[in-house]
Amino acid sequence: IGAKIENDMRQELFAHYQELSLDFYNDNKIGNLMSVITNDLYNIVEFAHHFPEDIVISTISLVGSILFIRSTTSLACAEATCASCIPSITSPIA
Repeated sequence: IGAKIENDMRQELFAHYQELSLDFYNDNKIGNLMSVITNDLYNIVEFAHHFPEDIVISTISLVGSILFIRSTTSLACAEATCASCIPSITSPIA
């Protein structure tokens, strides 16, 4: 799926660049345009490829950590710890 998205984006960019006026190309260096396209597409593709797996890994790590903490501490201690953390997280910094 990622490769298809990348290919579609490249084709759309190419079609867009074909429609631009010659004045645009006279005002901008071709090397700079190619650099921007290459770097931006690379960053988008990397994000599209790695974001789903990063979400899954982070979710599993978070759930595993919560389960581990709950299994190793008493419920009252865990609730007290969470209750003491919440005001510090939500309160504005003075």
